[in-house]
Amino acid sequence: MLRAGLCLLMAAGLACAQVSQVTGYVKGPKSEPVPNAVVGFDRLDYKLHAEVKADKTGYYQIYSLLNGDYSVTVTVDGKLRDKKDFYHADPGRQQLPLTFILKAEGDTPATAQGKPGVTGSKALTDAYQAAQKALEGKQFDDAIESLNTAAAADARQPAVWGLMLDAYLALARSKPATAGANLDKAREAFTKVTELSPTDPVNFNNFALFLETAGKSDEAQKALAKAAELDPAGKAKYSFNMGALLLNQGKADAAISHFHDAVVADPKYAEAQYQYGVALAGKAAPDASGKMVVPPGTLEALRAYLELSPNSDNAQGARDMIAMLGGAPAAKGKKK
Repeated sequence: MLRAGLCLLMAAGLACAQVSQVTGYVKGPKSEPVPNAVVGFDRLDYKLHAEVKADKTGYYQIYSLLNGDYSVTVTVDGKLRDKKDFYHADPGRQQLPLTFILKAEGDTPATAQGKPGVTGSKALTDAYQAAQKALEGKQFDDAIESLNTAAAADARQPAVWGLMLDAYLALARSKPATAGANLDKAREAFTKVTELSPTDPVNFNNFALFLETAGKSDEAQKALAKAAELDPAGKAKYSFNMGALLLNQGKADAAISHFHDAVVADPKYAEAQYQYGVALAGKAAPDASGKMVVPPGTLEALRAYLELSPNSDNAQGARDMIAMLGGAPAAKGKKK
């Protein structure tokens, strides 16, 4: 009964890993907070809309964003103030804080931090915008053609090569039969963008996650370590994303290692505590006498999750798991 129960709970854990958490700030031209700004997420492949309102500090968070590509908008007092196209929400992709710096009303909308635009000739900007539009429509070959045109106009634009990296990774995902060739092209784009923008951890983390899916674990770990070196504050999120990816690939031992790194880097990271506990619980097994042996850290991680997030959707599952594993029951959180 215990193993069956754990399978159900593990399934719940895997389902949890299928949604993304996005956080960030909305700020004004002088970096002042913009309270009550509405951040909207619209799926590009089918009709799905989600939105969240920033608090008085300009901070927003959304925890149940289904994986996929989105158009993200910022609306203030009913007026569109910013937009970011082709934002990819995926546990297999770095989800750094998505922060918007709004320009004064009437100015050209600013680009969200983390994916800068291009500046230069009309030929360059037209080609870059055409590539963005093609990526939104999942026309990856067309996007790459437009990006090559943009690179020919100005090969020193990091945004062009960053988008080229995204395009080739997306193409490799969509066409497994030719993934090797597209991965080589992605590597070329990655080399170029890191030459031009060597301190941007996003590119290292995104490439690390794709290298892992391509079975190149050693390279992936080096790229992931570089991302954490460049952005120590983001290490918990980088490790969590890699752990979620590995768990979904059935690589539980490797996932446990990364979830452990995540909770060490940030003990208050609730989802990391939950996934760490769930992954460890999957390793519980009876000894020769029939007594269930629970891996060290399992109950501690699940209890930490309940302390941090007592009223979440997974809270009752965590309590049930603790009880099945023979731990002392945790108190239920009161609904607010």
